[in-house]
Amino acid sequence: MAHDESTSASPARHAAESSGLDAEFEARWATWRARGDAHERAVRRRLLMLAPVAAIAAAVLYTLVLR
Repeated sequence: MAHDESTSASPARHAAESSGLDAEFEARWATWRARGDAHERAVRRRLLMLAPVAAIAAAVLYTLVLR
């Protein structure tokens, strides 16, 4: 069965919708980036706290193996 309705939007309507979609996309993208930046800071903080502990553990294991 054929439909008489056109599926293409007029150029003016398309421009208005795309600017709205662009604004929504930019908001979602900014949120995504902020979450990624927060995750990266958390990982770096954990690694900075873990590095001295790992160094001490390595030194202790090294001295125990050499004895």
